[in-house]
Amino acid sequence: MLKYIFLIGLLMFSTPALALEEQAVYSTETYTIEDITSQIKNYTKTPDGGVAWEVFSETKESPYKITRDGEEWEGVKPEFTDTIKQFNGETVKMSGYMFPLDQTDEQSQFLFGPFPLSCPYHYHAPNSLTIEVHTDKPIKFTYDPITITGTLELVPEDYDYNTFYRLNDASIVK
Repeated sequence: MLKYIFLIGLLMFSTPALALEEQAVYSTETYTIEDITSQIKNYTKTPDGGVAWEVFSETKESPYKITRDGEEWEGVKPEFTDTIKQFNGETVKMSGYMFPLDQTDEQSQFLFGPFPLSCPYHYHAPNSLTIEVHTDKPIKFTYDPITITGTLELVPEDYDYNTFYRLNDASIVK
């Protein structure tokens, strides 16, 4: 009798698990840049006098293929809008999150975007929403959003890293 109670209990508790195994566990759903951009307001705000991430998101990605050392490489390069071109070489202010490129407390070069870290290996944001930042004075790493200022450089072709933008001489706004 105890044996049957055990089997009934096992079936009762394992049936939901079996049903979950039959469901698809991977999603092939893709998100548009509009879907992604609509979420920015949930993570960071445009600072007074700053440039909104939405301006950057309008940059289109154009795929390319090149051959180097006999190997074919694929990537994307930017198609800048007239709006973002107005900021090229100008001092801009932005709010967002740091993605460190080395394991130090202070960062002189890092990636910057509108979303917090979700993976220690890869910043999960499109190229149009990722800025490569270079500072004169290192900035202490934080998981919290920060506001920085610097000179915006549009990068039309970067076949090594597919960088669209750089923020040079950047510093934190207190």
